[in-house]
Amino acid sequence: MQKGPSATEDALFAEKERAEVTLNSIGDAVVCTDALGRTTFLNIVAERLTGWPREEAIGRPVTDILRLLEGKSRTPIEDPLQLAILGDKPIYLPPNVVLVHRDGSHIPIEDTVAPIHDRTGQVTGAVIVFRDVTAARVMALQLAYSANHDALTGLPNRLLLLDRIGQAIGMAARHGKRLAILFLDLDRFKHINDSLGHSIGDRLLVSIAERLAQSIRDTDTVSRQGGDEFVLLLSEVGGIERLALTAKRILKAVASVHAIDQHGLRITTSIGISVYPDDGLDAETLIKNADTAMYQAKEHGRQGFRFFESSMNAAPWSASRSRRPCGAHSNAANSNSTTSRRSTSGQARSRARKPSCAGTTRLWDHCCPGSSLPLRKKAASYSRSAVGSFLRRAGRWWSGSAWACRPSVSP
Repeated sequence: MQKGPSATEDALFAEKERAEVTLNSIGDAVVCTDALGRTTFLNIVAERLTGWPREEAIGRPVTDILRLLEGKSRTPIEDPLQLAILGDKPIYLPPNVVLVHRDGSHIPIEDTVAPIHDRTGQVTGAVIVFRDVTAARVMALQLAYSANHDALTGLPNRLLLLDRIGQAIGMAARHGKRLAILFLDLDRFKHINDSLGHSIGDRLLVSIAERLAQSIRDTDTVSRQGGDEFVLLLSEVGGIERLALTAKRILKAVASVHAIDQHGLRITTSIGISVYPDDGLDAETLIKNADTAMYQAKEHGRQGFRFFESSMNAAPWSASRSRRPCGAHSNAANSNSTTSRRSTSGQARSRARKPSCAGTTRLWDHCCPGSSLPLRKKAASYSRSAVGSFLRRAGRWWSGSAWACRPSVSP
């Protein structure tokens, strides 16, 4: 017995209802057009993302409903549904496309577009399936930010600093300019940690970071290297006098009282300065030389600054730094990774035991094995304060190594 027209119509209606229920049940937005680019269907998700109710959208040009822009330039892109119809093949939108909602807001989307065929294979329209990727893009941006910034202060970390120094060196070389690296180490910061706790110490570091950022231009960079060390990149500098004024301004900014809870904290810093191209032609050399100059500043009474000079490399601390088994820069520099691995307080301070040396000449044997006796005697002639400062620093350089000893100074 043959089915009548009513039975056929009922079957078609039921099939259409099933398709519509299915499309309204999925989490992606679906928009269909005919061969002329007129809107023929929107599911519920598409209505929400575009802001167009189906009743108002049906029959309108799909370009009225789907206003698509390139993410960075915010310029309109070509109608992808028409491209799929003309090419008779599926296509994908370029990355970073945004959909303009009817209210004018922008929604980042990802999608695919495909032509629709009838039973004879003729193209009768196109369908676009897309989704809101706002959350995914926000997470991607957050991950990218975390990889390049210090978790405690939000400052660029060593990875981002090296990239910016590299770019600044390229610009300086092309235009015959100079740039400067300022290496800062806080004076006696450990006393604040020990007496007031790491929470107060962390907040002090954040306060110092904010003051450093306010002390330089927008084109310059402040970076936290980990612990109580900061590095500043001054992308264009004038003469030595201008650099000296900048260093003095930074010293004053750091030394001003930091109001944290009920405490009025005072702390000073020592600064070492290196200049491109005089003191190095690459980022690592400039940072290392600024670090060396900073320890000269500490040896001369702290709360001061020193410009790098090549003669500084002859000092005992320079010799040992070139031989240290665990580089302070390579291992403690990325404050995001070292902070989580080495300290729960946000300060990248090692808990490992430090190398022991009973006396200056024994220290020199550790640092410069095989060095001549006169050289070792020269090391022994340094003042107790100079050697003590060096030993304290040596403990930080070698923290985490396999040496099971602690530094000491013989009377």
